[in-house]
Amino acid sequence: MIPASVASSPERFGHENSWMDATGPRDQRAAIRLPGTMTPLVGRAREVEGVVATLVDGDARLVVLVGPGGIGKSRIALCVADQLKGTFPDGVWWISLAAVTDPTHVLPTVARTLGRYDGDHGPAAERLEAMVRHWDALFILDSFEHVVAAALPIAALLSASPRLRLLITSRSLLHITGERTIVVGPLGLPVGVGEEGGAGGDHAGSDAVRLFVERARAADAGFALTPANAADVAEICRRLEGLPLAIELAAARVAYLSPRAVLARLGHRLPLLTGGPRDVPDRHRTMRAAIAWSYDLLDDDQRRLFRTLAVFVDGCTLEAAEVVVGAGFDPGTTVLDGIASLVDQSLLGRAESAGGQQRFRMLETIREFGLERLAASGEEERTGRRLVAWCQSFAGAARLGFEGPDAIGWQHRLEADHANLREALGWLEERGEAEALLALAHDLIAPWWHLGHGQEGADWLRRGLALGDGAPASLVERTTLAAARLAAERTDDEEATRFAAGRAGRARVAGDDAALAEALSLLGQVARSAGDPVTARAHFEDALAAWDAAGRPTEVAMTKTDLAMLGDLGGLDRLGDPRDLALARQCWDTELGMHRLAGDAVRAARAVQGLARVAYAERDYPFSLTLSHRALRQRWHTRDVRTIPSSFEDVADIAGMTGQPAVAARLYGAAEALREVIDAPLPKSFIAEHERAVVVTRRAMAQDAFLAGWTAGRGLPLEDAVVEALAITVPLPDASLAPGRGGGDPWGLTPREREVLRHLAEGHSNREIATRLSISPSTAGHHVESILAKLGVESRTAAASFALRHDLA
Repeated sequence: MIPASVASSPERFGHENSWMDATGPRDQRAAIRLPGTMTPLVGRAREVEGVVATLVDGDARLVVLVGPGGIGKSRIALCVADQLKGTFPDGVWWISLAAVTDPTHVLPTVARTLGRYDGDHGPAAERLEAMVRHWDALFILDSFEHVVAAALPIAALLSASPRLRLLITSRSLLHITGERTIVVGPLGLPVGVGEEGGAGGDHAGSDAVRLFVERARAADAGFALTPANAADVAEICRRLEGLPLAIELAAARVAYLSPRAVLARLGHRLPLLTGGPRDVPDRHRTMRAAIAWSYDLLDDDQRRLFRTLAVFVDGCTLEAAEVVVGAGFDPGTTVLDGIASLVDQSLLGRAESAGGQQRFRMLETIREFGLERLAASGEEERTGRRLVAWCQSFAGAARLGFEGPDAIGWQHRLEADHANLREALGWLEERGEAEALLALAHDLIAPWWHLGHGQEGADWLRRGLALGDGAPASLVERTTLAAARLAAERTDDEEATRFAAGRAGRARVAGDDAALAEALSLLGQVARSAGDPVTARAHFEDALAAWDAAGRPTEVAMTKTDLAMLGDLGGLDRLGDPRDLALARQCWDTELGMHRLAGDAVRAARAVQGLARVAYAERDYPFSLTLSHRALRQRWHTRDVRTIPSSFEDVADIAGMTGQPAVAARLYGAAEALREVIDAPLPKSFIAEHERAVVVTRRAMAQDAFLAGWTAGRGLPLEDAVVEALAITVPLPDASLAPGRGGGDPWGLTPREREVLRHLAEGHSNREIATRLSISPSTAGHHVESILAKLGVESRTAAASFALRHDLA
């Protein structure tokens, strides 16, 4: 920061009251002074190096440091000036514009700093151009944003002086030819913020933490970063998003508050971030004043847009902004124009989401200021309701889109706007609007469940149901069943049974077969998970009858599979009779064909996993691995996070049984960690079977190595764990190959028949196969008949299963 005494008296570090012409000695003209500083610059070495290189070695003569108030532009510029003061023969000149209120006074201020202006010798621009026309110098103009209208005269000065270079600090862009913009971002944050640190050194390498510690020591000489306070300091820096002025003001509070106490008060940042040094400009003494300086420079439309955009948490897309902001701008001005101006003035930043969408976001400290202004404007309620309306529309579209071909795109959009959806749900809860809350939460349940946010979704459903009256009975019933399903996922059997049993009773009275079947199926799953096969079988059999009465063949098939998989206690290891395994395979085959025909990739992956487990029970590990990989790839493609832990466990079981204990231990650890993150415990009925499989791996390696592998797996990023699981191989035994029939294909299939078989296994009809292969439907039919004969199977479903078993699909 630049001391106020210096900022208000630019001539102190120029030639004081000297009267100099352009032909004077260079060494006299270069005898300048820069503002002094009382504190060291922390971090920013890369930024300083970049600016120096651009000015000295680059082709840009106008460099603009742009960023929000308090980001550290002036300090970087001052460091650049200090490094370059011996580089330019005619000097490096610091020109503060903080006290200039009229753009027409900028050039006279420059001339006055150079010691050449008395106001009586003609236009300032002409006299200044004549004076510095041959100078080889660097002028640094600090705090340009409020006099940006002077950009054109400055550009003319630069054009008239071919060896002159300018470095300007500003919260807004100048938009003139030749401008080289360098955006100054926040300081680097510590890795692993929010974790309980060991030594303070775990966080001390971050620039943000180093700045906090430096300024805290200035407030309290005894302050030190320790294992006890390192995590709190790191979290303070994260909450303040690396904004230097905010960190400095927070660190000053250490004089009478511990870091933990400072952190506790950051729910509302602005009241805490005050009390800056007396010898700095007023706008740098509090965070609120720093932001207000920029806000006051906006016109009315820009201010309204800024206030409105503050309602978004963690940013928004342009489309969302247009809906929530609505109309009301001056004719010819669009929301995009307004957003561009806020970005130019560093009140809004640009970012790209994981899905490649352009988003606009405020730093949280700036957003808090915007929310204050929104509340003061009387627009808060209307703006909040418009945000809710946008979230409702977005969630409805996401629910449908999540089931379509652009599921991955919708996953990225949902994750990017998760905080906005949560904000809308909280807004509705505060106002007791049960119907809107339940409807929004219900639309989000399925996608959130697959993305690993099921616990949060269940919590919102419970809170909506607790609001009592105000929602239609049909909506309450739908959300009740969704809450039951989520409770079952968390193995909260009591809550799941209570919700599902109540739903079943009401559906039975209403004669709603489909609703009754849904509730009974869920009750069967809960009983199976609890290890009660008798009760589970009764519920599944009742559900089967209800699904049949409702005319739902796919659900009928799935319920038959549930019954087939019960065995004695719900585990495949209990299906000892080959006839039981054959029945299970037949049910999974039927299911798979129906799901593929319906284009339901999520349920198809479930069926493939079921077939993989049947193969595992038959000790056909190569085929089980092929199918397990297939299921995992599909789940990773659709980011069906809830089911990925079970796929990891399946692959780990196979690895353990085929002499690969090290990788098995890592995958078991990865599965356990993911289950904890998404709050999806292993179903109770599978615990014993899982533990028996883990014992195989544990006994195959030293205890220390097993624990080290498990721990390493817990720390794997999800994508790395998926890659590792998919890299496992199991040698294919010779006995698994069919006898050769001459030629290259062991079953005698022609290349065209193998193509047809692949499409058949994906669930396509003869007509669809014909379209894809550019043949007639009758030709496709002949190929299918030939395939069935050569493989020795009687149905398309059996052929598809054969293709999966032998990796032909």
